[in-house]
Amino acid sequence: MAKRLVAVLALSFGLSLVAATAPASAASICIDYDISINGQGQAGSQCLPG
Repeated sequence: MAKRLVAVLALSFGLSLVAATAPASAASICIDYDISINGQGQAGSQCLPG
């Protein structure tokens, strides 16, 4: 399960880097997630440039 959590966090970090480089005026696609593994929750939202 720890590997899954690491993978989710790595994906979130990668998506946040992509979102940070997008122009503010561009349309975007946003993904909301709420994940619970062994009682530890991870929730957030990541946006990709459109």
